[in-house]
Amino acid sequence: FKILAVISESVEFDQVKVRESEAEELEQLEKEAPCQVKGGPTSTPGKVNILLQAYISRLHVEDFALISDTAYIAQNAARIARALVDIGVWKKLADTARAMIEMAKCIDSKSRL
Repeated sequence: FKILAVISESVEFDQVKVRESEAEELEQLEKEAPCQVKGGPTSTPGKVNILLQAYISRLHVEDFALISDTAYIAQNAARIARALVDIGVWKKLADTARAMIEMAKCIDSKSRL
């Protein structure tokens, strides 16, 4: 799912760090994620992608730091998706705009992908 990768690679998430203590839980969440994750749980975009999918899919996150990161990621990912809707409309890319609207709705409502 390229949309997840695009959002996950946003500079907004550069401050999200991968911690060694989270590796095991991130690997488990990656296995449960409905979409393949580019970069895996050892990269910042991979961690963001995994936690965003976990949030949307309502997977259980146990680690307190991961819960905090997930809240930060969800809030910013929804805003980024809505901004990408505007860009898609402005550039007359209807399919892109529609896909971003769906992603924003998924994040806002925590519905399944």
